[in-house]
Amino acid sequence: MSSPNNDHYKKRIKDGIETINICERLMCNGIPEDLWDRVIRNFNIAQSFKYIDRFGAKGDTEGAFMCDLEKAEDYIYRAKTGKFKSATIAKGEDCK
Repeated sequence: MSSPNNDHYKKRIKDGIETINICERLMCNGIPEDLWDRVIRNFNIAQSFKYIDRFGAKGDTEGAFMCDLEKAEDYIYRAKTGKFKSATIAKGEDCK
């Protein structure tokens, strides 16, 4: 699926640190370190909910539906494992 915002994904890695990692750590600002894993997990679950909530709102095509579901699944996987399952998300590419 093409998006007018695709270029912003290409700027995700700066100095070897991905934007998602920066966002996760910002969520931990002021939080005791022993709670960071829980905060990061909850952040990724919230990200998955964002895509589930948007499901079907981007267009009435199978590709749009599958893209949102794939992204939601990837964030749930990241919440469980700390990494993305799909190469699409891990590389910052939009769904095709």
